[in-house]
Amino acid sequence: MAAGLELDPRVPYPPFFNQSVDGVMHTIIPTTTDPITAHLHDNLRVDPHGHFFVDPKPREAIFASFADYRRRLSDALASAMANAPSFEPVESGVPRGSSGEIKRAVSATIHVDGPAAMAPATCASLESFAAAEGSRVQFRRRSFPAWQRAILKASRKLGAESIAWRFEQPKLALGALEPSFGSLLLRWAVSVVRPRYE
Repeated sequence: MAAGLELDPRVPYPPFFNQSVDGVMHTIIPTTTDPITAHLHDNLRVDPHGHFFVDPKPREAIFASFADYRRRLSDALASAMANAPSFEPVESGVPRGSSGEIKRAVSATIHVDGPAAMAPATCASLESFAAAEGSRVQFRRRSFPAWQRAILKASRKLGAESIAWRFEQPKLALGALEPSFGSLLLRWAVSVVRPRYE
């Protein structure tokens, strides 16, 4: 637990906050004064015969609906803002017909195709960044086949929500990057953009 500490504006924090995604279970996070030690551990269970078993801590539950996703996102944002009372929240969005909307549509291909959707120079830059961190670019291509789309559409029309929900899951998963690739991509993008604002 840590209270009354302030993050250091000179420190690039995303790599620290994303280390658990890469399997790092012990992270030292610097502040303007004392550092925060972050631990992520699963439980260890011992049965009556003396055998040890890893008992994973509960992970984030699968979203039951888009409304559930929005609610949890709003709750997480409210919690974060409560921890930063000196900061004013600002609204952001992508206006219709803007270049931002075009960029959003183009970036959607990265969710599905990963590095294959990027220009060769971009891929080379990303691979160089990953190598400097001692890692490499890893991406598993995902898809939502036509037969799954057909079943989803038909089950929605028939009101068979239990069937529809099973086929909705892989579709929703395409809307988010795989954690390790998404984390790497964000850190790389920040490293590319940061010099423009320094």
